[in-house]
Amino acid sequence: MSTDSITVLPLKAGVEHELAFACDNFTPTKTDDTEIAFEAREFIAKTLDNIDGISVDLNIPETKVRSPPEVYKLHWTLPFEAGLKDGVDYEVQDGYSDDLELASPTANVSTDDWIKQTKTIYAAFRANQITIQAPPESCATHVHISPAEGKWTMDALKAVSKAIIYFERCTDALVHEDRLSKPTCKDSNFASVLHASGYPKQLHTPQDWRETWETACPWKETISFLWRAIDKCETHQAIAALMCSLHVGSAKPLPRTDPGEQTQFAPRTQSEISRRHRWNFRPLLDESRMGHVPVGGSTEPLGSIEFRQPEGSAVAEEAIAWRVYATGFVQAALMGGIDEMAAAEKPTVRQLGVFVESGVRANGCRMEDVGRVFERNSGAEPTEIRFEMREGGFEEYTVMRESWFDSD
Repeated sequence: MSTDSITVLPLKAGVEHELAFACDNFTPTKTDDTEIAFEAREFIAKTLDNIDGISVDLNIPETKVRSPPEVYKLHWTLPFEAGLKDGVDYEVQDGYSDDLELASPTANVSTDDWIKQTKTIYAAFRANQITIQAPPESCATHVHISPAEGKWTMDALKAVSKAIIYFERCTDALVHEDRLSKPTCKDSNFASVLHASGYPKQLHTPQDWRETWETACPWKETISFLWRAIDKCETHQAIAALMCSLHVGSAKPLPRTDPGEQTQFAPRTQSEISRRHRWNFRPLLDESRMGHVPVGGSTEPLGSIEFRQPEGSAVAEEAIAWRVYATGFVQAALMGGIDEMAAAEKPTVRQLGVFVESGVRANGCRMEDVGRVFERNSGAEPTEIRFEMREGGFEEYTVMRESWFDSD
């Protein structure tokens, strides 16, 4: 089935807020640093759980353990996370500062209850003299998105994958510059598909690559080839491997005899699929097969795709905006039209805005809630992705804050 035949699909989403906090009215009773950090998260959890309309899971994990799905559906959770306050210079007289990850419950995108809860929680931070910061070099806002009912179909994943690839350079223009080099989210889905699909095989030397990219690999030809690679994926593991290669330069596509024909992509083992891409497809798979679930953690796949690129949200409006943006982007992809768009020209940030708006409105959300993402980046231009050949494959790339596409 063509990816353009998919229509509006009810979605649900949850957000992981990576933050740093400081508080004057928390007094540790422990002496060990690890125990104090645990005690501080208990303090935050109890503070929020006392608020009407907010339910917090008070079973605070001592390590980064993912809670069972039923907990995620009902409660705000505080998983362990370290290193988020790196680079933060708090002015706290006799207080305490530490890292804070706050994960929202999953909720249908069409309801505004999650917006009310987010605003309430950030207001509670202020009311309880809890200072929140979110340095972009260490903190992020992660949005997990999945169908409100059932699982992702392959047609839906293909549609979203194409939109991610098509608009990646434009999306780069909306995030803080530090997010382009942060190891936990810097990997390019475009580069992953480009390399894993074996394109372009006709370029062999660094000199060839630098001088002939725009001529030997024109935009329409490149996109057409990548679309075919996406369309040939038949399983969640195959599309996750295509979109999220662990080592971009070590992709191992099946041989092909004609540059214009792509055989079925050979999915690698799940341990070779990275979550450190702008869009992470690994939550579609069973984490227990990758050895990353601590004892006591849930091994059931989240069944979501995760937008990892935005910086942390120090205020409620930013947290809300990124959730509305990500879910609107996904819905717009599902509504169709991406094939026709890609057959035209390279996208602009303005076109990305129009694209996202269609999905936001289809989700029943308000454009004013996502406007902050675009308003603060008014006039931003798409980034440029530059590849450099290495022996055995063109595996190195950098993303530059320069215009690759026209901005008009």
